[in-house]
Amino acid sequence: MTSPRAELISLLRGDFACPLLAALAELGVMKRMCAGAFTSDDLNVANKATLDASLRYLQSIGLIEATGNNSFCATTTGEYVFERAGVFHLFRSYRDYFDNLAASLSQVETNQTVRRLENVNGTGDMHALKYFPTAFRWFANRDLSCIVDVGCGNGGFLAAALGEHPDTAVVGVDLSAEAVSATQSRLRNTGLNDQARFAVADAFSVTEWATLIPDRGQDVVITIWFILHEFAAGHADKVVRFFEELYQHCPHADVVVGEIVEIAPHALASVRHESVYPEMLLFHAFSGQGVLKWDDHKEWLNRIPYQLAAEERYDEIPIDGELVPSSFVWHLSPNNCVNRSGGSRGI
Repeated sequence: MTSPRAELISLLRGDFACPLLAALAELGVMKRMCAGAFTSDDLNVANKATLDASLRYLQSIGLIEATGNNSFCATTTGEYVFERAGVFHLFRSYRDYFDNLAASLSQVETNQTVRRLENVNGTGDMHALKYFPTAFRWFANRDLSCIVDVGCGNGGFLAAALGEHPDTAVVGVDLSAEAVSATQSRLRNTGLNDQARFAVADAFSVTEWATLIPDRGQDVVITIWFILHEFAAGHADKVVRFFEELYQHCPHADVVVGEIVEIAPHALASVRHESVYPEMLLFHAFSGQGVLKWDDHKEWLNRIPYQLAAEERYDEIPIDGELVPSSFVWHLSPNNCVNRSGGSRGI
């Protein structure tokens, strides 16, 4: 059992460690810190006094260790943390909500916003490590005509998808013009955007972007990574309407959905030392996003014109005798969809 003092220390430490690690990741030095022994001179940082103080701090919390001759290397824990730098960008992208929280609590209306580009970069890095490989595994042996990423963020998924399916056309959709621009730049820099099309549009407004999808979705995969909660408003009905409209426009397309789940506070308290989910749900609530409960997700699945072809669950938490995932990825196949040989289409 963790002592109250240890709980206090963990609560205080995040306020120092999170911005420091986010800054080191932004400067691009974390990869070097994971690549073997290094000195401060090996890191491309101009302010050596601040860097040296930062390295001493990282050593004092067990993320790096001295190896002699003023050199360091990442510990096992440090390597695990540094490889997941995206989570620090994600958390820091909501800092405007927290820097003036007392003022926000004192007012009915607030005007804080997420730092969008930092947010999409952080989530993109996280999703590439944890979720994207599942989709690539499901469609590894399929010939795809087009991959559509709704909520394309920084283009991480589309770039990786083109690595798996280099001759496939791609479509990127995002509400943020900044995110679409970042995706375009990423694909351009890798020479992979010859067949790319883009739309700045609300994901929920399917008619605004579905016209970019060829052949009503024949041999098309549409991916929707952690976007449903942004328009669901905490209810399954809007998700159902979204999929009904999507089916009308693209009745032959397969869909991959990644989503998070609203978990009850008492259940989160039992896993708080192994999960950042309390923090994830907090800033989603602050920004007015309607994360759905697990029963809500099962409800909309039963009401849409798609069937569940495959699923992957992540970070399951025991709740009332059931293991409930904190997040999941579903492969949805359209109802009554058959392949060219006349059989049911599998994964």
